[in-house]
Amino acid sequence: MGAVYRGFDFFASGELPAPQLSESEAGTVGTDMLGRPVTARSLGSQQDANFLLEDDLSGPLGVLKVPNEAFTAEELDAQTAAIARLAAALPDLRFPTAVPSTRPRDLPDGCRHARILSFLGGGTLNGSGYLHPEVIRRLGTIAGRVSRALAAFEHPGTERTLQWDLRHAGRVLTRLAPSVRDPARRRVVDRTLSSVWPLVEALSSELRLQVVHGDLTDDNVVCTAAATLRRPDGVIDFGDLCRSWAVGELAVTVSSMLHHDGMTPRDVLPAVSAFDREQPLRDAEIDALWPLVVVRGAVLVVSGTHQVEIDESNAYAASGLEREWRILEVAAGVPFDVMRAAIRTALGRTTEPAALPPGHRALVAAPGALTLDLSSTSAALDRGRWLEPDVEHALAMDALDAGAPAVLTAFDEFRMTRSVPLSTTAPATAATGIDAWFSGDTELRAPWPGVVSRDGEAVTLRGDEHVLTVAVDGHMADQPTATVATAALIGRVPARTRCRITARLVRGAYGAAPDLPEFVVSDELASWRSVACDPTALLSDRVLSESCADDADLLLHRRAASFATVQEHYYASPPRIERGWREHLISTTGRSYLDMVNNVAVLGHGDPELADAVARQMLLLNTNSRFVYESVVAFSEQLAATLPPPLDTVFLV
Repeated sequence: MGAVYRGFDFFASGELPAPQLSESEAGTVGTDMLGRPVTARSLGSQQDANFLLEDDLSGPLGVLKVPNEAFTAEELDAQTAAIARLAAALPDLRFPTAVPSTRPRDLPDGCRHARILSFLGGGTLNGSGYLHPEVIRRLGTIAGRVSRALAAFEHPGTERTLQWDLRHAGRVLTRLAPSVRDPARRRVVDRTLSSVWPLVEALSSELRLQVVHGDLTDDNVVCTAAATLRRPDGVIDFGDLCRSWAVGELAVTVSSMLHHDGMTPRDVLPAVSAFDREQPLRDAEIDALWPLVVVRGAVLVVSGTHQVEIDESNAYAASGLEREWRILEVAAGVPFDVMRAAIRTALGRTTEPAALPPGHRALVAAPGALTLDLSSTSAALDRGRWLEPDVEHALAMDALDAGAPAVLTAFDEFRMTRSVPLSTTAPATAATGIDAWFSGDTELRAPWPGVVSRDGEAVTLRGDEHVLTVAVDGHMADQPTATVATAALIGRVPARTRCRITARLVRGAYGAAPDLPEFVVSDELASWRSVACDPTALLSDRVLSESCADDADLLLHRRAASFATVQEHYYASPPRIERGWREHLISTTGRSYLDMVNNVAVLGHGDPELADAVARQMLLLNTNSRFVYESVVAFSEQLAATLPPPLDTVFLV
């Protein structure tokens, strides 16, 4: 952290309005520097001025870059040297170099060091359109390769203090947060400064330092078309080049994707894995990554808002405000412990699932408890019953009526009962706890010592390392807050009443562990297991009916081993589909898809009347039409009756 800064210092320079240069003036400068008539079109920038130079015959001739007057010639020389190093080390990627026969020059009105760099065609990933997973991986690969190539690069012009250098994010947020006037957004920014930035600071001494591009984002990669994809293959805009944390390069790249259509935090994991293959991450860098992504989002929000405040005519900065807020909103919407576990899993690093404390006592003695099967293959959910709003409770009542002393649901099961037809997003189907129903009034006993409290219909027991919560449908007897010993009475559950039981760790990798949502989307379940414990053993060490769907990847492997290779399957990473209902296909994770490709099933899926008729016929006879029997004749008569004259017979094939 003890670098000596020789160049620009954001905190000493104050406001940085972009150079005021019109397109007409830029065209004049470009004409002078190139020695031929050109026109200029503004490309926008937050703190600099960039123009595309063109003529009527040749098209794009280069990009006129007019840096902010606060930046020095030494800093621009560092950018030139870094580009040269990258071009030599990564010849398959494109980088902007100085147009021959031009050199930097000063302009009127304080605009210094204007340069013309080569124009890299193909366009960027600008905008919030959908990003294909291959494009996401490619962005991570490019960031990792650039990081590795710059790891040993040294230049005095990189010793500068930028607002974009994540090492200084705390100071940037403190200084610029007052520009954020919206109270709700300001609270998120303040929370980032007070709660997230300290997590980064605690890890800062373990984060590697090197020169970074600093702004390797979706806006700053250029692409070529490959089949139906726009494939990033070049990097532009080295204006934020500086010495900073190596993992910050990845955090910047990752954050830039989060505003794109349909993007979730888990969707960026291919980029993280790709970066790690090129520039392996250390444990401390993995721990710091998602806090840094959130911090980067907050820096974008305060910087963009501040820039518009001091430079009202800057349409480029104004156009990015909602995009930058979206980045922060998405990044801050997932608990750090969950993302840490997801990142470590994606990188092949171990993450221990949370477990109940050894030697715990039973919350309830429930021998012989029956486990409901609420998965997509459950026969109890046939005939569309999975769509009934209270089917889980109804099935539990049926089991109790049949003599079960208690009924449990399965921990981490993907419940088909939580599936949502015709949803554009994956529903939360994965259970982070269990539900239980008891045949008689039931006492709850503390499985470990701690402090018990009641909040509405829930009772919570907080021990030294674990938190147990039991939420009951309906009224639960009052329980004052008190310190209790193991086996102490902590509540009562009325007979035949659903209670929701969850257990989690008190602390995670970043301090207090997050509260558990009742259900999470399937892709997040494994990550939530880093803080969520399976509470089943608190009630029963034996279950009578387990349902466990095979892993989709394992099934695909088995399919490949037994199918001829010419028998293709839909999609590169297909969902496992085990149930259909009418026009829907339901995966084993409970995701419902609209069936628009299954041209064989013209009658839809799971039709009860058809299924009953087929089952009855299969029990009677299954043969061909050369035998004489009633059903084939009746079918032919009914089919022929639908045809117009003179058609009156059928030919079955």
